[in-house]
Amino acid sequence: MRQVKRPKSHAIAALLPALTLLCLPVRAAEQLQPIQVTAPDRGVNSAQTPRRTGDVIFDEHTGVVTRLDEDALRNHTLTLGDVINQQVGTQVRSSGGLGAFSEISLRGSSSEQVRVYLDGMPLSDGTGGVNLADIDPAVLGGVDIFRGATPIQLSGASLGGAVNLESADGRSPSRLSLAYGALDTYKASGLWSGQRRNKDALVLVSLSGSENDFDFTDDNGTRFNPDDDTTAPRENTQIDQQSALVKAGVDVSDSRRLDSTLQVLHKDQGIAAWHNSPDNRASLETTDWRWRGRYSADALMVSQLNTAFDLYAGDKAETFDDRLSQIGLAAQYQRYRTQTLGTQAYAEWVGEAGTSGMKLDVHGERYRQTDLLGNNADDVSRRTSASLALQHARWLADETLLISPTLRVLYYRDRFRLGDIRSEHSETGLSPQLGLQYHLAPAWTLKANAARYLREPTFFELFGDRGLSTGNEDLTAERGTNTDLALLYQRRDSDAWWQTLGASATLFYNEIDDMIARTYDARGIGQSQNIAAARIRGLELEASLQQRNNWHWQANLTLQEPENRASITAFQGKTLPGRERVAAFVRVTAPVDIKNTLALEADYRGKRYYDTANLLPAEPRTLVNLQWRHQFNARWRFGLEVSNLTDELVEDYNGYPRPGRLWMASVTYTPSNQESP
Repeated sequence: MRQVKRPKSHAIAALLPALTLLCLPVRAAEQLQPIQVTAPDRGVNSAQTPRRTGDVIFDEHTGVVTRLDEDALRNHTLTLGDVINQQVGTQVRSSGGLGAFSEISLRGSSSEQVRVYLDGMPLSDGTGGVNLADIDPAVLGGVDIFRGATPIQLSGASLGGAVNLESADGRSPSRLSLAYGALDTYKASGLWSGQRRNKDALVLVSLSGSENDFDFTDDNGTRFNPDDDTTAPRENTQIDQQSALVKAGVDVSDSRRLDSTLQVLHKDQGIAAWHNSPDNRASLETTDWRWRGRYSADALMVSQLNTAFDLYAGDKAETFDDRLSQIGLAAQYQRYRTQTLGTQAYAEWVGEAGTSGMKLDVHGERYRQTDLLGNNADDVSRRTSASLALQHARWLADETLLISPTLRVLYYRDRFRLGDIRSEHSETGLSPQLGLQYHLAPAWTLKANAARYLREPTFFELFGDRGLSTGNEDLTAERGTNTDLALLYQRRDSDAWWQTLGASATLFYNEIDDMIARTYDARGIGQSQNIAAARIRGLELEASLQQRNNWHWQANLTLQEPENRASITAFQGKTLPGRERVAAFVRVTAPVDIKNTLALEADYRGKRYYDTANLLPAEPRTLVNLQWRHQFNARWRFGLEVSNLTDELVEDYNGYPRPGRLWMASVTYTPSNQESP
């Protein structure tokens, strides 16, 4: 493993960013692990996975990061979006129950302003923001949420930040997990991993599904007339999903390694109509595979030079069937296919006082829209993208001050064929970034970051999306700046009644020019538009306390002002559509005895608006969740989770409600010769 120059031990203790300040719980078979927001230990991505060349160097990242480790993902039967939504500065909106479309926002950004990666391989493509519902938490070993500043190891950067999904590693323990709950919801997953000499491998298969026919209050399209409201089951929301992950790696030598990762997804789901018609038969079938190969070579020619080379490819096909015209503006039977091929090269020079790095990412995308009804010719879009990132992270002042300037050079070229219309567009831009980190005292750290970004319109923003949104070919690229200032506190005392105490406060200020925002009409049909400008400013607060008796307390609060600064008087000063001004989360984990643990959560979301003019408000809501874990023995564990205890109505998108109270029971088996996650 490569060696990195580290700060002094007292400074290391203060380096934990953001919810990283949350306490590290004691790992014990009888304890329910709380959701962890922890920065990895120095030089590793998690307690199980050593850092390899090309992974993020957390010691030298000046931004704030939230870490969800494997325990956090395994101990929840919620979706990935629900778990991420509980973290500070994040907002995940879902259009329904299990498997329904879910998009992430960081610090008031749109989902397109958040880049999502799988093991450093970009999942965000020309079609837009990543649908978190297509990612099964069972195949993941951890999640890193970078708010604002993005590390150089993730090639692209954006206004809101980035999310890196870390797939399960060959060091993950083998396990079998089964779960069943309300609405005929089921989940099943099996993982096998093994190591032999210089080789390791992992195979994981996951199945999930639900009828999703939850009851909700149907206003029959008359929002302000409660007299005709009825309670009805949600129609056509069933889902079946299968995922598989295969990984293999070989240590060619002490400084050379070859890795291969293949992830496959198949998903069938009904698409609910805004008017909840019982005759609705609209459906969406998704087939997606992604492959990545990596060759890392440390000490290449000289001991200070480490390198990693990636080749990746993907093919996603979506077939949308709405021949009865129940969803969109007209009858549709469309296939959308996105093919991706790319390569990455990363090199770092490890010096005595810091690290210099370079990341090159070049990839091409081909997006074909086929009308299976035969009424229109195929539409084909191609995008070629390249980014070159340069960074130098240098420690100064006896390793108490870190300065990290970064420059990204971005290029993209689009070629479109829409019927008889052909067009071509290209653009080049610079994305500079500067980060500072200063250790004020052994327990205190100050961080500051500033960056400028460019984002091109996505294919869905330009041409529409499955009848749920209409296109706007006049969109132009948006540009923006983001800045933040964070004060972090972390203290440990093994002799006190508490073991770890952490807190953080982060101020952020973002400005966007020609911002692309999606607005929805009364039927729930959206369209993306360039609004003149936007300003998002806010405050993120976090606190955590780990007691000696394994009680764990954690809380976070996000206050933000996502302001529309458009020149149109009717929109000026309004809240950006879909964004929340206030979000708060509290979690208490209590060990009842040696085998039983309870956890209680409360998640508050403030008022927001569906539309740009702020005429369609979504009222505040509070969700309360309860968890119980029982450890029978070293091999068997039982869990019961009840979400939305108060059965509160939640509607992230206008006309698309989410389920009320849900329960899920699970059982997990781990072979006795392996540690239970």
